[in-house]
Amino acid sequence: MSRRITDADRYASMKTYIEGLVDTSLFTSNVAQLVAITRSEGGVDTGHEIARVVLLSICIVIEAIVMIMLVYQYSQNINDLGEGAEGEEADEKKAEREECLKNINTACTVMCALLVLLNIVIVALSENQA
Repeated sequence: MSRRITDADRYASMKTYIEGLVDTSLFTSNVAQLVAITRSEGGVDTGHEIARVVLLSICIVIEAIVMIMLVYQYSQNINDLGEGAEGEEADEKKAEREECLKNINTACTVMCALLVLLNIVIVALSENQA
């Protein structure tokens, strides 16, 4: 039995919400790794550890930016983008807001791909150290 998606806005909102949850779990994992490295007995004394701290810090900043962008996207109702204006002005306003949301979505996608690559490098550095 297949279910049809009747409300595209609800579907997109749920997708954005789930992406945010996944991003939150990655954020938590990276913070835990950063804390573990900085609290280790020897401290941050090797090149691998310094590289991991820098990469983890970069990931955490990017993840925070992505979370903010996802929260903004989740707060938008695509059915009401032209609200508050009438006629041609409403169409222009809606087109501008749609373009803005598309750009934010593209930026989130690019940043998430970058996060995947950075986390692969972080895992590789942690395996080299072990």
